[in-house]
Amino acid sequence: MLPDLNPIDNFWSEISRGLNNMDVAELTQAVVDIWRAILDQKLSILVVSMPRRLRAVYNARGGHTKY
Repeated sequence: MLPDLNPIDNFWSEISRGLNNMDVAELTQAVVDIWRAILDQKLSILVVSMPRRLRAVYNARGGHTKY
């Protein structure tokens, strides 16, 4: 399995952890709220981490990394 370098997957993990049993309207609003919170909190962190992630993949010769 190749390492996952796509930052959007981090967002989807955060969203799924933030959700529980909700109706469609609650779920829709919850996703929007969580998405906005993640963007505010983590987007720049994820972008800044890309060189480190790429270096880890390079050093692992395309193999597994902690990411």
